[in-house]
Amino acid sequence: MKQILIKFSLLSLLLVFMSACSHKEENDNTFIWDCSEEYQTDSLNLQDFFSEEKITLLEETEKSRIGSIQKVMVKDSIIFILDERLAKKIFTFNAHNGKFINNVGRLGHSKEEYTSIQDFGVDTEKKLIYCLCDMDKVKVYDYNGNFISTHDLGII
Repeated sequence: MKQILIKFSLLSLLLVFMSACSHKEENDNTFIWDCSEEYQTDSLNLQDFFSEEKITLLEETEKSRIGSIQKVMVKDSIIFILDERLAKKIFTFNAHNGKFINNVGRLGHSKEEYTSIQDFGVDTEKKLIYCLCDMDKVKVYDYNGNFISTHDLGII
């Protein structure tokens, strides 16, 4: 939990520094940040970066210990967090009270398991989680973390 708070604090500081700069978008999707004095401001409006003014403390259990956060997504009142480096899992938490729900899938070598997760997406209509695993597969799990299917991308 301390690591999450430290990362949030560092992200907040980064946003403060970046908000003191002006940026313009070039035609090729390149951003140029101008940090000259004429664009610097003394205030920061966090509403420019967040849609809600709510901090949810996440429950910490043996199964919900996050080591490194690569992606966070909130859908259907569920917080999905990808830790691809340390825990190598997707964690789910209740967005209202922070209670740990479950882990999605598990590490291993069977068809239902993965050795690594690079990314994920959520289908809110079907209540499914699509995980890019092992660089060449998409594994599908339900919101409860149960395996549904594997799709081989045929890349490797």
